[in-house]
Amino acid sequence: MLYMSLTKENLKPKHHHLTHYQRLLSQLGPFGLLSTVRYEAKHRLLTKTCDTCMSRVNLGRTVAIKQQLSFCFRSVSNSPLRHAMVVGPSQLVNLKDSHMFPAYSLTLPDSIFNDTSQFLANWIEYKGTKYKPKQVIVYDTNDEGLFLFAEIQFLIPYEDCPLFICSPLDTVSYYSDVRGYEVARPRTKSLNWFAIEQGKLLDPHPLCIYYLPSGQGVIVLKYLL
Repeated sequence: MLYMSLTKENLKPKHHHLTHYQRLLSQLGPFGLLSTVRYEAKHRLLTKTCDTCMSRVNLGRTVAIKQQLSFCFRSVSNSPLRHAMVVGPSQLVNLKDSHMFPAYSLTLPDSIFNDTSQFLANWIEYKGTKYKPKQVIVYDTNDEGLFLFAEIQFLIPYEDCPLFICSPLDTVSYYSDVRGYEVARPRTKSLNWFAIEQGKLLDPHPLCIYYLPSGQGVIVLKYLL
C-alpha cells in the first residue's frame, strides 16, 4: 500500500480503515459527499445480541433474524424508533403544598388545577434533549433585544410534554469577550417564579451558567439565534 511504501511501517490498529478507502471510493465516489461517522461505530446493539446468544453456530444468521423480527414488530405495532418523552425517577407531590405555589400558580395551564397532584421528575428526555433541574433555558427577549433566561427548578411531565417551573435570571448585558450574556440572580427570589411549557421556549437547548474569576455569571448560547 501507499502508506506502507512511504513510511516503511506496518499498519497500526487504527489504520486498518485505510484498507476500505479504495473500494469505497470506486463504489461511492468522493468522500466529501458521505457521512463522517467512523466505520464500525454502530455495532453496539449487534454485539449485545451476540453476547446474550449462547450458541455460536451461524451467529450471523441469528443476529440478522433478531433484527428482522424487531423491525417487523415496530412496523406492526406502529411504535416509534425513539419515544418522544422519557421520564426519570419521579416523586408525586401536591403543588399546592409548596410554599412557592402562589408565585407561579397564575402561569400554570388551566387544566392542571383539576388535579394539582403531579410528578416531579429528576430528569426528562424530550425528543433527544435531556432536561435537569438547575439548567438554564431561554424563554423570551426584553425591550432591548437581549435574551431572557431562567433556571429550571422543577420538571413536570405534563400531557406528553415537559412543564418547567423556573426562576428567572436578570440579563445584565451582552458580554462580547466570550460572546455570551452576563446574568445575575434577582433579589426577590420568592415572587417571580413562573411555569412554561417546552414548546413555548425560544430555544429548546438547555444551557448552564459559567462563572468568571471576577464572580460574574455568563451564559453562552450553543449557536447564534
